[in-house]
Amino acid sequence: MIQSQHERENQLLRLCLRPQPGAGHLSLTRQLFHHDLDWEYIYNFSVRHSLLPFLYHQLKQVGRELVPGEYLKRFKTAYHANVARTAIFTDELLSITRELQLSGIESLPFKGPVLGAIAYGNPALRSFIDLDLIVRRGDVLAAKEILLARGYRTSRRIDDRQQQLLLDSQHNIQFERTDGCLIVELHWRVSADWYAAAWGPEQLWKRLGTVTLNDVPLNSLSIEDLLLALCIHGSRHFWEKLCWICDVAALISGDREIDWDGLLTFARRSDTEGIVLLGLCLAGAIAPEALPAAIKQLIAEDERLNRLAGRLTERLFSGTEHVPLTPRETFKYSMLMRKSWPARVRYCLFALSPADLDLETLALPRYLNFVYYGVRPLRLVRSSYHRLRTSRTELGNSGRGT
Repeated sequence: MIQSQHERENQLLRLCLRPQPGAGHLSLTRQLFHHDLDWEYIYNFSVRHSLLPFLYHQLKQVGRELVPGEYLKRFKTAYHANVARTAIFTDELLSITRELQLSGIESLPFKGPVLGAIAYGNPALRSFIDLDLIVRRGDVLAAKEILLARGYRTSRRIDDRQQQLLLDSQHNIQFERTDGCLIVELHWRVSADWYAAAWGPEQLWKRLGTVTLNDVPLNSLSIEDLLLALCIHGSRHFWEKLCWICDVAALISGDREIDWDGLLTFARRSDTEGIVLLGLCLAGAIAPEALPAAIKQLIAEDERLNRLAGRLTERLFSGTEHVPLTPRETFKYSMLMRKSWPARVRYCLFALSPADLDLETLALPRYLNFVYYGVRPLRLVRSSYHRLRTSRTELGNSGRGT
């Protein structure tokens, strides 16, 4: 019902999300501005999907004079706040990578300002809440000590024994400073092996690219590895934010060369083809001209993938409130993203693997570590239903005008 009420607004948003709109799209976008649009919906939708800086940039390209003054000011204020925040995070990222390098630790930043520079040509066009750094598994403890010396602390209260369990079962530890205003996620994998074991221990480090931030060269993932990493990240969060789809769309647009055959071969070999094609399907809806014909054909032939993409897209444009998936939906979507039964079995094992919140919630001696594999699904089910009830209550209150 919300979607039908805001059909024009959603059409405008879809057009504005195109990384490189053509003359025809710009003309159609300008035509929509002449209708009586619900700009409060457009603004809140942008907040919900972390699109404020990018949408402000796009609206300026279409014609800032067409945007109501009050909302143009709100978009502009949010954009400049993100510019300032991006500058702070970029300085911190450069400082951390420099200190790691001085200690003999090679690091690989991805997402955050690095992705903004690669995909959009401007780090400030992305909204992000943390910095992501990959180090080798053997360097995690030394990198942790450097972050602690810089005033960071682990976001979860876990001891050294629990930390070792995380190193075995998960892919990152989160650190924060200044009351959570600065967050660093220290990775030793792009994702947990049970979720998507795409890369071996050294594969990421053998085909690095370079990105420049503030005239400082940094390691970056190759375009193909970055695409795969973004598709894995989006699928892990069920593509609940349009900004993640826009990242993929921006990355595949433009003049950069992408080894599509190599990407697909690697995805098939690592059993992540369904995850990659789903991400490309969603991004292709925003930037269809960016996908090669062979990829479009693969997507068109996969009816299950298209049904899943349709459901996810419907959820994305269903309103300005985030309604979390139920445990049943989470499991169903996770199965649909995977083409093979071995990949589905691995996901089930991942779903049972303890994360930092499970370890913080319940401290157990080493010989009872196996209990965590039963605690986690119970906690997730309880947490999911609690979020769902809270979300429905808030929607109900909003509908009653309270």
